Amino acid sequence: MGGALLEALAHGLPAVVTRVGSNAEVVGEGKAGVIVAPDQPEQLASGILLALNGAIEWDFARRYEWMRDQFSMES
Repeated sequence: MGGALLEALAHGLPAVVTRVGSNAEVVGEGKAGVIVAPDQPEQLASGILLALNGAIEWDFARRYEWMRDQFSMES
């Protein structure tokens, strides 16, 4: 998991990630973005278009709270 993913979510941006490492855990299925299979460029492109068109709905406040609890310096 990269810091850029956490920073994007912390700023209220939904993410499009591949199912590698802990990306899926951080994004959460349908909670903070779209998770696609690795090596599937069509799925990735579709996810990016969803994000660009504002078609990803998620509860920013709830996911931010979860992220803060899991990844803050105090945790």
